[in-house]
Amino acid sequence: MDTGIGSAFSFVPPKDGEKWLWRHGSETEIPTVGREGMDTSFAILGDLKIPTASQSKGLGTGKTDCGIIAVATKTLSKRVVVHRNLGYTFLGEHRANNELTYCGAVQLILSDKWSLVGEIVGVNNFKGRNGDGPLAGLFGTQYLIKESIVWDEGIGIGMNKAVPDFRVTTGLTVLFKP
Repeated sequence: MDTGIGSAFSFVPPKDGEKWLWRHGSETEIPTVGREGMDTSFAILGDLKIPTASQSKGLGTGKTDCGIIAVATKTLSKRVVVHRNLGYTFLGEHRANNELTYCGAVQLILSDKWSLVGEIVGVNNFKGRNGDGPLAGLFGTQYLIKESIVWDEGIGIGMNKAVPDFRVTTGLTVLFKP
């Protein structure tokens, strides 16, 4: 397990009632400025992965990574929201290629507390055309425990040889307002 810290600034914030989908299906609210008449929301996020795992046990790299992510979100209806992410990660591991990440997701809002999420996540690690950039699909749920805590759980399916055929993931997102 590694620990991550992130922050964001929104150039075009979500409309009232919209939320952002940020990394692995986690909702978050982002500090905002005026919408200026646009119907799609945009934000830039920065993140930092701190090596808290044990590399000797095969968990994490033992190095610090940092990245930047551009996020676009559009509400299609009261219950359907579409998200797109494009990011670049600078890896601290020696001789590791930096990574370009991309994601597309659809969120179906079931109630004030529950959402279903489906997403496709890919990474281009610039190693050529060997098909070794991870590509996976994820289907999951989100539960809003309280206004500042979101519980995410999901099942991932590998779409190429670079990722496991199947994985289960869960996590808590704690939101802090500035």
